[in-house]
Amino acid sequence: MKKLSSTGKIVGVLLVCALVFGYLLTPLGLEPRNPDLRTFAIVPFFIAASLGIPIAAAILLFIKPRIAGLLVTINAIIMIFLVAGDQAGFFFTTPPPVGITVFEFLSLGVSIGFLLVGPKLRRLP
Repeated sequence: MKKLSSTGKIVGVLLVCALVFGYLLTPLGLEPRNPDLRTFAIVPFFIAASLGIPIAAAILLFIKPRIAGLLVTINAIIMIFLVAGDQAGFFFTTPPPVGITVFEFLSLGVSIGFLLVGPKLRRLP
């Protein structure tokens, strides 16, 4: 296991935030609109982007930080599209509740942080 650099520590904090916000955006957390889902084909993207990729990146952050940098960048791109699509009403027939909107925008902030710091993690020796 490698010692984390300052960039790795920032990514670690962002990953904890992403996991908390991702959990709250799932049906286990605050999401009440499951019956209003337009198609179930998007559910794997929701689960992967909100929980799967951040868990994998958190584990790989200590083992292979370069791969973790790639994963957080991919996660950020997916989350930006998912948040924009949810706010536009592409995935659900009802508009998002206020709690979901707040956590989606917080998650968007974490995604921007991933986009700023993730590539730096890829360049570490």
